[in-house]
Amino acid sequence: MPRTAVCIDKRMPLSAGKVAAAMLQEYPSLQGRWHFVEGKLGAVTINSKEQNQESSSSSSNTLLCGIHACGILSDQILALAVQGSAPVVLLPCCHTKKSLDEMERKDYDQNNQMVSVQQDGPKKEESNKEGSLAEFVDLQRIKRLQQAGYDVQRTYIPRQFTPQNSIILASPPLTQQKSQSPPSSRSSRYRKGSLPHGHVLIPIDDTTTAKTIVRSMAGRDAAMARKLPPSPAFCVSLAMPEDKHHHVKPKGLSALDGILSSNEKRSTKPTYGATLSTRMTIHVDYADSEAFFHASSARYFRTFRIEYGIDAKLDRDIHKEAAMELHKEMCRQIPVEFPGCTVRS
Repeated sequence: MPRTAVCIDKRMPLSAGKVAAAMLQEYPSLQGRWHFVEGKLGAVTINSKEQNQESSSSSSNTLLCGIHACGILSDQILALAVQGSAPVVLLPCCHTKKSLDEMERKDYDQNNQMVSVQQDGPKKEESNKEGSLAEFVDLQRIKRLQQAGYDVQRTYIPRQFTPQNSIILASPPLTQQKSQSPPSSRSSRYRKGSLPHGHVLIPIDDTTTAKTIVRSMAGRDAAMARKLPPSPAFCVSLAMPEDKHHHVKPKGLSALDGILSSNEKRSTKPTYGATLSTRMTIHVDYADSEAFFHASSARYFRTFRIEYGIDAKLDRDIHKEAAMELHKEMCRQIPVEFPGCTVRS
């Protein structure tokens, strides 16, 4: 089965294109299957229900790779791997005590104090502290993975490539264990909480659905689109015609975008560096759960939420002031296009 490679980083570096070109030259089979998604590790999901349904194994078909994962980022990658029962390859760096829990810190401080007494000179002592911390942290990571049932190996690459040359290779257990604690209590906190605007879940399962979602999220244009503010939206309350068969529905209001576009009005205010046309897409939905019957007028009232967005490559949001003007035009057109329907002031 063809492989798919997904790179995830909170910012897409300038070298992303060069890296992609080099990888595709070395692995031509990745053509169309190499994706760079800008996002945070906390948004990544793995080993979903869909993945479990398509595979007879409880382990994930996705291999996680962390290259120069600084500090607790290494622990977060390991936590994600254990959570999804996925194999993982980790090249950690920038080791810190933040990766250790309270008991592990005490053990490290005691061991380091004993070793430092045997050193001759401050420079040698300082060098030993740096090396011993990295070694101690990685050994604790290996220990936690083994406690989660992983088969763990450790190897090294030549120091000419990088001084941080230790690599942890870990394979998940063949059968799912009843309980698996994350590799670090600190890393587990990273997975909690809601995602801020512009950040969406990134599924990296070996499924058709996940691959389709990742493909739509990949690249700089998609990343920029996610950072834009939400499209302006306004509500309008309508008094419906007495005949229920002529009550307005969201689909009917959505059809008015063609009428607004035909007016060929243009906004003179630039938004995101472009002059906006009123050719747009509008999304209409009910803003209330059901129609309200007004007894004195014997009419039904319904509130709609109308979202205004530009019909452009990046679906860029229209300027709020321009959207307000278009909403006013929308309200003027409703009684014309839907006889018997009035806009409630």
